[in-house]
Amino acid sequence: MHGDDAAGSTFTDSARTVNAPHTITTTGSVYVDTSIVMYGTGSANFADPGIAKLTLADSADWDFGTGDFCVEGWSYFGDASSRVTLIDVGGSAAGLKISFDKSGPTYRTMSVTFKGTEYTRDVEVPMSTWTSWAVNRYNGSIYMFVDGWVLGETITNAGNMQTTLGVAIGMAIDSTEGFDGNHDEIRISKGACRHTGNYTPSGPFNPWKVSSSSSNSSSSRSSSSSKSSSSSSATA
Repeated sequence: MHGDDAAGSTFTDSARTVNAPHTITTTGSVYVDTSIVMYGTGSANFADPGIAKLTLADSADWDFGTGDFCVEGWSYFGDASSRVTLIDVGGSAAGLKISFDKSGPTYRTMSVTFKGTEYTRDVEVPMSTWTSWAVNRYNGSIYMFVDGWVLGETITNAGNMQTTLGVAIGMAIDSTEGFDGNHDEIRISKGACRHTGNYTPSGPFNPWKVSSSSSNSSSSRSSSSSKSSSSSSATA
């Protein structure tokens, strides 16, 4: 999802997989914002935290199985009161949920809940600034990133992710944790890990498949390549 749609509350999935593009449904006040933009001409502004969300129906594209995946995006954080969920793929019990916890003037914890197990990493994310985030799995190892920096130790979890609850952007599926701010360039890649080491975030995202010939991700901050497998990639 690029967020570059015409003014209003309609958002388009740019994926071109077998099951895509997916229909994106708007609930509450989510609109195309042309004043706060990371790439392109617009972003998704969530003006009613706890109610505002974008959803995509259940699909085989969200069943990551035991394979590689990447869920990533750019967010412009507003002044929420506590935890905000950026995206929830399939619900926290069976799927993948990415959240941040606010403490004082900054967000200080990144939280990833994968198949019911929560993993947290300390981080400092300021408000009113575009921040890149990503969660990747490669060969059973999960990596958490903020602004291209890998956070903490690698997580070992090769769990089989099979979901039936679809995707929610800007809110958790099984709770509120409403996001306050803007999202731009959100991408879900099934069967492809795009990063395993520090990288330089860039955009706009390409919705197409990741080539199996891509080189391995370097630990150098200035590099931006990926370990991947030749499978489908879906952009939400």
